[in-house]
Amino acid sequence: MIEGLNGTLSRDDLFEKVWTTPITEIARSYSVRDHEIIKLCDKNNIPRPPTGYWSKYRHGFRMDRPPLPPEGTAAPISVPPKKVFTPSPKKYEARIFRNESPTFPKSEGPPHSLVAKTYRAYGSIKPDRTDRLRAKEEALNVYVGYRSLDRAMNFMDLLIKNLESRGYSILVRMNSAGDQWITYAVIDDVRVPFHIEEMSEKRRGSRWGTRDVEYMVTGELKVFIDHYFGETRQPSWSETKTISIEHRLPQVIEGLIEAAGKLKVIRIEEEKRLEKIRLEEKRKREIEAEERLRKEQIAQLEPCSLVWEKANRIRGFVSALEAAAIQKFGHLDPNGEIAGLINRAMTHADSIDPVIQSLKVMDEK
Repeated sequence: MIEGLNGTLSRDDLFEKVWTTPITEIARSYSVRDHEIIKLCDKNNIPRPPTGYWSKYRHGFRMDRPPLPPEGTAAPISVPPKKVFTPSPKKYEARIFRNESPTFPKSEGPPHSLVAKTYRAYGSIKPDRTDRLRAKEEALNVYVGYRSLDRAMNFMDLLIKNLESRGYSILVRMNSAGDQWITYAVIDDVRVPFHIEEMSEKRRGSRWGTRDVEYMVTGELKVFIDHYFGETRQPSWSETKTISIEHRLPQVIEGLIEAAGKLKVIRIEEEKRLEKIRLEEKRKREIEAEERLRKEQIAQLEPCSLVWEKANRIRGFVSALEAAAIQKFGHLDPNGEIAGLINRAMTHADSIDPVIQSLKVMDEK
């Protein structure tokens, strides 16, 4: 079995590994590159899965595994060690001098509860491809390597205690995407997102893409405010060879307070903008309601006019009947049959006349 980077394993073991685990994962577990494992398989006549095998495997398709061809005595296979990048001693010392200097301000007393929680969250995670740590549990937004973790925590402890002494507070919340914890400085009810990060630089890269790019942390800490105020860069504060991030604490606090003021103005302007939109939408709805009412009233005019014409035709008929009766009989008997018919017709005409009915409704109101 392999111990660390310089181990050995048999052909049978390597054959079993390449058919049960993708080569990229095998290479990562031994801290070597993919082509190193491929070269070992080809050199020792070990069949490898064909292209597309793992994609089909993930979708439930199973392919036959070829047998391991014999090769005499199965001698142990040596896995080549990982090539370690060795920078210039002077350059590296210049990069990490901050971690070894005894002149940094130290936080007094027990660590803040958020700092202690962050320490626990970072105790069980591994560095990412940039050699830095990113907490998966609830923790402060600290993105540094192992070597700079203590300094970053010391700075966050100093910052949090200083902000709380001014009446401010710190809040940790998950972002909207649900993949990263965000740290906020709550200043005058305004949340200012920020984080501390250790810079890293590329060790080497491939002209075919970023697959083979490796990174080295530099030891340089930098504080970012995670908001753009119409500028091309985020507000940030970084170390120099003579000034540490701890000595920039007053500038960071002033920057957070200034950012809170800007965010408050932005929030007020956004509230005004939203209120304006709300009023415009309300007025738009009122205009639409008025237009609907107008159309409904216009739609009712045509049937009303037809009924009104019918009522007037009845009145015309009644007038003609009354005139004919007077002409024939010389007078109209109030108690006669014709007079009763005329009264009933006039009553019916008034009952269906929309003009008279509308006036009655208005009088009742």
